[in-house]
Amino acid sequence: MTTAQAATLARIQEASFARASQATQDAFPPERRMDGPGLLAFLSSATYAVLATTRPDGRPQAAPVGYALVGGKIVIASLADAARVRNLQNKPYASIVISRGEGDEHATVLLEGTARLIEPPQTAPLEMRAPFRDADGSLKPWIGTFIVISPERVMSYAAPDALRWARLD
Repeated sequence: MTTAQAATLARIQEASFARASQATQDAFPPERRMDGPGLLAFLSSATYAVLATTRPDGRPQAAPVGYALVGGKIVIASLADAARVRNLQNKPYASIVISRGEGDEHATVLLEGTARLIEPPQTAPLEMRAPFRDADGSLKPWIGTFIVISPERVMSYAAPDALRWARLD
């Protein structure tokens, strides 16, 4: 990951809070927000999150997913016929929540953005396929599509003792 990617995440977060309601800004005080390098470190260190999409009838659908941060984008490997894929074909927008810890060690990043599907997965750029390869270098056989989320809204919170997760030490 690069300094430019950290700066981009920080810029998106700053714009997100500038558009947020006062209640949201109060819930995520500036001194508890991760900086760009902290966002990058936190997102790179986790591998599981909750992905939320919208069903065609408007109801939400949330599911745990494995992900990788690749070039500043969230990449998720999925079964081709998963509900999340059908939902994104209908409404290509998703939210993802990455959360770690409890109490004074709690840290969370909420990320929203436009999602695109890459099918078949073998057509995805190598850097997007790499985190999902088996030991022999092949894609895991269950992967039918890649979901790529481009961050448009980012918000973070790190409790006092969680800030160690949000640093590139």
